[in-house]
Amino acid sequence: MLEEYALVPDVFDPAAYSNPAYADICLAHLKRPLLHEALVRDLRNGAWSRFCVAQAGFHRLAGEILRKLATANRLHPCPACGPEEPHDAAGWCKESLATSNIQPLTGVIAAHGTKAEGLFCRDARVASKNEWGTFGLTVSVQVRVAGGHAQT
Repeated sequence: MLEEYALVPDVFDPAAYSNPAYADICLAHLKRPLLHEALVRDLRNGAWSRFCVAQAGFHRLAGEILRKLATANRLHPCPACGPEEPHDAAGWCKESLATSNIQPLTGVIAAHGTKAEGLFCRDARVASKNEWGTFGLTVSVQVRVAGGHAQT
């Protein structure tokens, strides 16, 4: 049985990473397990994927990942749970968690800034890039930075 995740749209935003180039590496490593090991919830009956596609500043891999998820039938429509459509990362994270109260999910994948917010920092259902392995995703990211030190 496939694991089911919700993704907060900020995982596709290069500005949500400490270095925009880091988004290239993280998304490339996240793409494979999402396409081969998981289902991704398309929150609010597709509003989530439409929101992601409409964001001009999102990483080029966002559209590719969404198209491939849809083509492989890995994008799972999920009904709306909150009172209105979210317009920011915190709202999409709340919507994701609300869906888990109706139908359990493996976890919510968010950018570090969203996870660090007071509402989500202690919620084990929400993981940022350094915690993706918590959900069993086979993702390992290590980047060589100036000075030869490894950063994960």
